[in-house]
Amino acid sequence: MIKNFFLRCLFFFSCFGLLNAAELDDDLLDGVLAVVNGEIILASDLRYELKKEAIQLNSNPQNKSNSSQRVLLDKMINELILFQRAKNLQIDVEPDVVEKVMMDIANRGGLTIKQLQTEIEKQGLNFNRFKKGIEKELIFTRLRDVEVESQLRISENEIDFFLEYYANNNLSADEVLVSQFKVPFEKNISNNEKKILKKNVIDRLSNLKSQLKDNGISTKIKLNNFVSMGWRSYDRLPKLFVRKIQILNKGEFSEIIESPSGFHILFLEDRRSSIIEKVVPVFKARHILLKIDSPKNEPIVRKKALELRDQVIEGSSF
Repeated sequence: MIKNFFLRCLFFFSCFGLLNAAELDDDLLDGVLAVVNGEIILASDLRYELKKEAIQLNSNPQNKSNSSQRVLLDKMINELILFQRAKNLQIDVEPDVVEKVMMDIANRGGLTIKQLQTEIEKQGLNFNRFKKGIEKELIFTRLRDVEVESQLRISENEIDFFLEYYANNNLSADEVLVSQFKVPFEKNISNNEKKILKKNVIDRLSNLKSQLKDNGISTKIKLNNFVSMGWRSYDRLPKLFVRKIQILNKGEFSEIIESPSGFHILFLEDRRSSIIEKVVPVFKARHILLKIDSPKNEPIVRKKALELRDQVIEGSSF
């Protein structure tokens, strides 16, 4: 009881000092507010967080403070526990990453690092503490990523399904060289006009297919009025075209495709893939081993091996 009363009094007087933080130096009345696994939180740490929160509230009045000193202290304790966990997991952030983030903050404000430091110190904050806070947030982000990854459980079936789906639907790796023939129409076209227009397109497609069957498409004249779309991956093609093109072989025409702006005929000139397939050659081989018992026998064994080789080349059973 006496111990608890003493701790409450200690916290009360520490908080009383914090209420007058603007008049106090960080080195004065710097008591220990909490001990977390051997690491301490000082009154000056809490004063700094209170000051930082007050500045954030002033810069954005719509934010409402929900941090009494007790609530803010609890938050600091929780963050210290997380920081210790990250340290145990050997999660850290390289200094150059922190510097890059600081540079990004400065650039967004149109400042240099030196000017950013000046602005931070003008508001009564310590620049090194501010930088440490950035590092801490980066570590917390990495810790969250590690915690999420550790809870993921992916089965072999899910991996197989993903690989199969990616192989069959890799819309960014495959590229096609496509030309299109388009007959446009207006949005307010009548049904009769559209039927007549479609019949003309059907006749054109029928004529093209007959040319393909008889002679093959070998000249640009036979693809007159077709416009090349160039090499494109599937994800850079209109969705309306993708399924139609996927079922085409090289040198084939698509069926007529109707879009809100007209009728289309596609011609697949070529296709290629940016995926490099690693093909491992497999060989089935046999061999005959002739041992050399002594250096004197080497010429005899060599002669025998050459004779066997000649016999195999001439067609003898191996």
